[in-house]
Amino acid sequence: MRVGLLLFTFFGIALSSTDCIYLSVNGSDTSGNGTYDRPYRTIQNAVDAHATEITTEIILCLMPGRYSGHLNNDFFFSNTWQWSLIIQGIDQESTKIIGDGSGVGGTRMSLHFQQIGIEDVVINVDALYMTNCTLTTRNTGNGIDLITVGLHNSTNPFKIVLSSTILDNFLWNGRVITCASTLPCQANISRTIFRNITTTSIIQGSSTILNLESTVFHGNTIIPSDSEAMIAIKMGRLTGATFMLNTIESNQNQLIAANGSVTITDSVFGCNYQDGISLDIDGALSRFNATDASQRNTFTCFQCPPGSFQSSIDTTQCMPCPIDTYKGETDGQCTPCNRWESSPAGSIRCRERLWMILAIVCPIVFVAIVATIILGIIRRRRAMDKHRQYTKI
Repeated sequence: MRVGLLLFTFFGIALSSTDCIYLSVNGSDTSGNGTYDRPYRTIQNAVDAHATEITTEIILCLMPGRYSGHLNNDFFFSNTWQWSLIIQGIDQESTKIIGDGSGVGGTRMSLHFQQIGIEDVVINVDALYMTNCTLTTRNTGNGIDLITVGLHNSTNPFKIVLSSTILDNFLWNGRVITCASTLPCQANISRTIFRNITTTSIIQGSSTILNLESTVFHGNTIIPSDSEAMIAIKMGRLTGATFMLNTIESNQNQLIAANGSVTITDSVFGCNYQDGISLDIDGALSRFNATDASQRNTFTCFQCPPGSFQSSIDTTQCMPCPIDTYKGETDGQCTPCNRWESSPAGSIRCRERLWMILAIVCPIVFVAIVATIILGIIRRRRAMDKHRQYTKI
C-alpha cells in the first residue's frame, strides 16, 4: 500500500483511494487527476473537475503543506450544488489553508474541515463542521463576520458544529460566529477553546439554539459594539463550560445574553470583568430569562501575579511573561510591548528601549570605570615602589 494511504489511515481519517480526491502543494491542476500519484494543486480546480460526478459529497484529502493562493482560500460554489464538501488533512500543524482575508462560500453547501489549520479565511456557508482544527487570523475584520451561516435563502437546515477545535489569539473587528438567518440555526460546540480573541462578539444570532459542552472561553476581550454580548443567542444548554479572564469593555454589553431560556450546569466562572468590575455568577448570568441548575455552577478566580501567566487553562502553574511583553495588576494576559518599547521576561510594564539600553550599558560603564580607577591605582603604586627602590640604590 502506498505511503500516503498509510499516513491517512494512521491518523484515523483515511478513506479508500476511490473516496479521496488528493491534493498536494506540489500537484498540478493541468496534469493531475486526483489520484495519490497525480494530485491536484488547488481546492477550486479539484472541485470543479469532479462537480458533475458528485451527488452527495466530495472528499478532498490534503497532503501536508501550506495551501495558499486564490484558488485555495477564496473558492465559491454554484447555488445549484447541495452536496457536502469534506476537506481533510493530517493534522493542524502540517496541513494548513492560508488565506488573505478572502472568503469561502456556497449557497447550499455543507462544508466540513477535519484536522486542518485555517488562517485568514472568511467562511460563508449554510452549514459548517470543524473537527480537530485550529482557526486564527492576522486580519482585523473591518466589520464583517469571520464565520457566517444562514446568509442564503436555503431550504437546508442552518448549522454549525465545532468539535475539538481551537480559535486562538487574534483581533477581529466583527463577530466571530454568527447566524444571519431569522430561521432556526443550530450551533453544537464541544471540547473547543476560544482563547485570547478580541472581537465584538464570539457567538451571535437571535435565532441560534446553542448546545455547548466542555468548552473554554479564556482571556477574550469584547470591545464596545451594538452586539449584545460575548455570547448572544435565542436559547440553549451549556454543560461543563469554563469562562475565565474574559473582559467586557462596555457596561452596555454582557458576558452572556439570551432571548429565551438557557440551562447551565457544571460550569465554572471566574475572573471575568465588565467595564472594570469583576463579575460573579449572578452578574455573568444576569441577562438570562431563565436559568436552571445554577447550584451546580462554581465561581473561582485564580490569577497569576503581575509579570506572569497561566501555563495552561486547567492549571495553577504560573510562568514569566516572555521578553518584550508585560502583565500588570489588572491585565488578564501578557501584552506585547509597543515597537519602540522593550521589557525583560517577567515584566509588569514596558520601558522605552533607550532606558533599557541605559539600564544595561550604565552598569557595564560603571564597572569599567571602577576597574580602570583600581587598575590605575595599582599601576601608580607599582610605579612608586619602583621609584623608591631606585632612590635607595
